[in-house]
Amino acid sequence: MWKLAVVQGPNVTMYDASGVQRKQFSDFQTAISAMLKDGWEPFSADSGNAVMVWFRLRVG
Repeated sequence: MWKLAVVQGPNVTMYDASGVQRKQFSDFQTAISAMLKDGWEPFSADSGNAVMVWFRLRVG
């Protein structure tokens, strides 16, 4: 099973079976660095109107 998260700007939204959790950082780079430091793995990115990076973290 995976937890999923998306970083868009300084905002991080994490999704798992228990619901949604949101965090905010000072900027995009800090948010990306925090996700990598916590063991999250990037697996997709999109650059439509705003750059979004999707992360996943294996659980269970």
